Amino acid sequence: MTTAQTAHASAGQTGYDISSPQCSGTALGATPSSHGSFDILGVNAGVVYSPNPCLAAQYEWATGPPAAAVSFYANTADPGPQSRHWPAGQASPRPCPVAKHYRTGTKLFADCSYDYGWNAAASSFTGAVNATPSGVPASAQWWLDVESANSWTSDRTANIADIQGGLDYLKSVVVDDALGICAELEADMERHVATYECEWKATIESEERVARFHTFVNSDETDSNVVFIRERGQPRPARPDEREQALIDLRR
Repeated sequence: MTTAQTAHASAGQTGYDISSPQCSGTALGATPSSHGSFDILGVNAGVVYSPNPCLAAQYEWATGPPAAAVSFYANTADPGPQSRHWPAGQASPRPCPVAKHYRTGTKLFADCSYDYGWNAAASSFTGAVNATPSGVPASAQWWLDVESANSWTSDRTANIADIQGGLDYLKSVVVDDALGICAELEADMERHVATYECEWKATIESEERVARFHTFVNSDETDSNVVFIRERGQPRPARPDEREQALIDLRR
């Protein structure tokens, strides 16, 4: 899943998949000596509902100079009703009423799986929000990591619904801005533009501020060692190699 704000790597460039196996507790563990042209960071510790303990450190590594294009990926799974995260009683985005038995092959089972995938993606997204600067996860490229080694039900339709739930959640927050993160950033930018003041312009238009520009605090005398020349109509201090000519010009 991508957004127009996402930076993309070009063909032939090298990137890295960095996740929890590269952690040393909450600190950065074994990683390449330098990041790639793009880096994909796993937000889970290998399974859903398990945050990557060193995602913050890995993001800092990936965005160090020169900054790489950074995206995120989340694990997926559909373990079924035996999971403590099974959405029994959840009313939306799809109804998953409490039932004594959840039978595979039914719409109810698929709808509950959809909610499970939605909730798992929400948990992953929250983990990224907590570990990275404001607004980063909502403007990044996201991937879903679908691995056969993770827990899946025997119901293929339900498993697909689970993945679709994860995709739909990420679309809602990244593309549709359901959490209002982009709107908040836009409001911050509008406020910044509306209240921006050029400090230098304000200074040269203020007699009080201009009066403070003296070589010495307690004297109006100038420092003869400081020589100015004009460049593009503006005075600036002369460099050592320009001083001699500038002094000659002043004597003329």
